[in-house]
Amino acid sequence: MRRTVLAILLATPAFCFAVESGYWRDFQPQHPAQRIVSLAPSATEMLFALGLGSRVVGVTRYCDRPPEAQKLPKVGGFSDPSLEAVLALKPDLVVAVPAEANKKVADRLVDLAVPVLVVPGTTMADVFVALTTLGRALNVPDDAVKLSARIKGELDGIARAVAGRPAPRVLVVYDHRPLIVGGPGAFADEVLGLAGAQNVVARGTVPYPTLSLEVVAQLAPDVILDASMGAQEEKARAQAVHAFDRFPSIPAVKSGRIHVLPSGTLMRPGVAIADDVRLVARLLHPGVKL
Repeated sequence: MRRTVLAILLATPAFCFAVESGYWRDFQPQHPAQRIVSLAPSATEMLFALGLGSRVVGVTRYCDRPPEAQKLPKVGGFSDPSLEAVLALKPDLVVAVPAEANKKVADRLVDLAVPVLVVPGTTMADVFVALTTLGRALNVPDDAVKLSARIKGELDGIARAVAGRPAPRVLVVYDHRPLIVGGPGAFADEVLGLAGAQNVVARGTVPYPTLSLEVVAQLAPDVILDASMGAQEEKARAQAVHAFDRFPSIPAVKSGRIHVLPSGTLMRPGVAIADDVRLVARLLHPGVKL
């Protein structure tokens, strides 16, 4: 029996993430920030979706959505933000997601009296907690509620559309050297559940395990979804499609159901999650009306 969107959200530990704990330290804004630097693609998308794009003055080099974000000054990457680049933009708020790689910079910013707001960014449920947190901190709570309701409505609609259809067994690939895939607890695992599919990597405690091709052959996925960033280049795309040719017995290879996903798909729990789920559902259930 497939879980509903609500069941998935309630079953996710991050759903209990307290909004107040979204602050790196006990920062309480006295007025809505006007100069915001975002250190995460998912946060950037949320800020723009909440109508706050005009206040965003800096982003990471991976913040490619919406197109307007690409024109903003870059402050480094997700895992290597530049303290100097952030400070140069004179932000009155920096938004980040929890990550050991950016914690040192975030802590240093707080030491320098730059407010830092950390919102969750790992699971499906995190999207709605992050939207609520940003809405409250930036004085647009009603917009956050409306956006959350719209996204949840779209997800519920997709889940209803694929309900009762045979659930293909799917492997999601994030990298090829080594072969890293989406396992239990990965964002992709949640997407597959909503899209009416089964994750072939159903066991284990690591969200993104490394597998051998021999193990993939044993798992025998019906469909392989390639979400690796490098697969967007033409040569890499061809290599991705033919990476499993050594094992023609794999159902996905035999039927030609290896799909290379657009850049960023299944990579970030953000406001475009319904688009990700819809895309996957269409690939897995050809002809379904979504």
